[in-house]
Amino acid sequence: MAGPGAAVPSSFASPTGGLGVNPSIAQGPGFNIIRRNEPVLVDYVFVLNGYVSDHTRIFCMGRLPDDLVRAHDAMLEIQARVKREALPGSIAGDIYQMMMAEAQAKGYTDTFMGAGDRRIRFTGHGIGLELDEFPFIAQGQTLALEKGMVIALEPKVVMPGKGVVGIENTLLVTDQGLESLTVYDDKITLI
Repeated sequence: MAGPGAAVPSSFASPTGGLGVNPSIAQGPGFNIIRRNEPVLVDYVFVLNGYVSDHTRIFCMGRLPDDLVRAHDAMLEIQARVKREALPGSIAGDIYQMMMAEAQAKGYTDTFMGAGDRRIRFTGHGIGLELDEFPFIAQGQTLALEKGMVIALEPKVVMPGKGVVGIENTLLVTDQGLESLTVYDDKITLI
């Protein structure tokens, strides 16, 4: 999804919607041409020997406006904090609250995980044999992380009229925090 079209909400339970190819498609890119200096969000899933991994990266032909770069950097900072502090025994709902508080402190209350009343009420999910499985990083969830669990964190900012920036990585729960199982750089890739 690219540019302002990526920030169009949908009925799909995701912080991103997208124009789609027609109204019956709940999420995805439309037919707009990707333009210079707008964010291109690529959300991709891999499956290897039955196990799923989930990733999102941001690309741009040219240079993104400073407000989008700052928002992306803020999402990387949120991810870094969770990677340090989410240890075995951490409660999924507490991780969600920490991410929400960080987004608010950074000025993204109204655009974190969606915009307006279309904001999604989770910031990550378990992943493994299914794309979305327990634990869900969401308000009120009481499941504790356990060593060896795999989760996907996906802090994103949705700016109507501009686009979406943020990150998603597949992470292993260890005694030292979350270890990234993905190797592609988290920073915006400029083309």
